[in-house]
Amino acid sequence: MIKKVMLVDDDEGVLALLSATLEREGILTYCTDGAQKALKKLSEEFFPVVITDIMMPDMDGLELLEKIKEISSDTQVIMITAYATLDSAITALKRSAASYIKKPFDPDELVSQTNAAFDKYGLLEENKKMIEELRYAKEYNEEIIDHLVYTLLVIDENGNITKMNRAMEDLLGYTQKELAGKPADIIFSKDFKDRKWNELGNVKKLMNFPVTFLSKEGRPIEVLFTGTLMKSKEGKILGLIGTTKSQKEG
Repeated sequence: MIKKVMLVDDDEGVLALLSATLEREGILTYCTDGAQKALKKLSEEFFPVVITDIMMPDMDGLELLEKIKEISSDTQVIMITAYATLDSAITALKRSAASYIKKPFDPDELVSQTNAAFDKYGLLEENKKMIEELRYAKEYNEEIIDHLVYTLLVIDENGNITKMNRAMEDLLGYTQKELAGKPADIIFSKDFKDRKWNELGNVKKLMNFPVTFLSKEGRPIEVLFTGTLMKSKEGKILGLIGTTKSQKEG
């Protein structure tokens, strides 16, 4: 990230002092003597940090703060003024100012507050990037799951269906939307539940294990299942993923 700051103050001497202090630290500065000029520049060019006087003739710093946030909510705004009061400081911070510095300012404090504002902006950008990457990863994983040739069924600890992929939908005739939150019992035949369900949980490796599903129309679907069981820490069945073939084929 290039460190650049917009400086806004109607006093040219203050602007020069602010700029010289920050430039010595390798921070690029752009100076403007009014709020309206600042807003015009901000609409044309992005600045991660703005340092503005709170008392200016064309617009006070608090109003400028609000307008800056409308243009770029992530831009960090530092308020600086000779008329420091507790009330104005609290108001500025409530309106999302990054920090508050009194005139005459201490050069070390100015540099420290400015770098802290850059750090905060950097964290915001990292968080946005991470959220976008997680969103993409989730969509990508969902797409993979949906297009698996394997049948996938996920059950929560209460025995309700939470996820099934297209291969499972094709097998049963249901859509995931129709079964989400429904008891998994409804997709297994009564005979299978009575005789084979407990046995299913005790088998270490599923290889051509006979499973009888019930289709949406109530038709028994007898398959041989080869794959893996997903279990909770307590050993409760939470789902299965694998391949199925007709018992007639087996």
